[in-house]
Amino acid sequence: MKATAFVKSLFGDDEHEEQTTTPAATSLLKRQHQEVSDLFEQLQAALRGEKRDLLLELAAKLVAHSAIEKEIFYPALRQHQSEDVVEAVEEHALVEHCLARALATRAGDESFDARVRVLCQVVDHHVQEEERELLKQAESDLSSEQLDELGESMLERFEEIVSGDWEAVLAQGISAATVAGKGAGKTATASAAKPPRRATAPKATTTRGRRARAKASKSAAKKPAPRTSRKRELVAPRGDRRFVRRDAKGRFNEVVDAGRSLSQDRRRKAKTRARRGEGDRGDR
Repeated sequence: MKATAFVKSLFGDDEHEEQTTTPAATSLLKRQHQEVSDLFEQLQAALRGEKRDLLLELAAKLVAHSAIEKEIFYPALRQHQSEDVVEAVEEHALVEHCLARALATRAGDESFDARVRVLCQVVDHHVQEEERELLKQAESDLSSEQLDELGESMLERFEEIVSGDWEAVLAQGISAATVAGKGAGKTATASAAKPPRRATAPKATTTRGRRARAKASKSAAKKPAPRTSRKRELVAPRGDRRFVRRDAKGRFNEVVDAGRSLSQDRRRKAKTRARRGEGDRGDR
């Protein structure tokens, strides 16, 4: 027996053991699903002082698990089951949103346990759907060699995220989902919009435009109301001499007889004071 064969018979083939310990992609995901489920049970039964550390451990594994599925596993399945993959990606966005809300809550807050339960329900629904449909279909569509290669890449990426900056990965995923959601909302709004009305000049939206409109509005508010009467004039219909005033539309709104005495003005309590050169003595 050769020396190498003798050593392998005593201590085993490390290279062979390393290859066999790397699970296929579907087996790796199922194992991670179980680990996450166990962490949820520990978190819900833990004391208040232990919950924060357990949540951080759970968050790191959830973020890494989500990343390897979206970055490696789902792209390999997209050509076989596109609709299911798209739905799974949307479920991941919901998981990440619920996870971020739980992380932003103190363990002593009354909403902490509620947010953890909601997160657990969302993850549990996603896991059941994925294991019942996506993983089974993957084992049918992909060869064992492909699943092994995917599993090796996924495990390496998973360990990289868990031991690295998983919070940045979570923030990036939430940001990407938010941007995609806004774009979809704009598209849906545009498609459901009413037919355009008659074109009008666009309103100024800049700061300068807003200031100009405010200034114009203020000036219009301060502008005095138009005078309702004009300069008094002398008319003589049928020989009677009268001083009259007209309003803005040319109608008579004040009539004073030129021959009326000062005593008549006083009896009538005249209040109109004629300016210099505008009337008789009785109107002063």
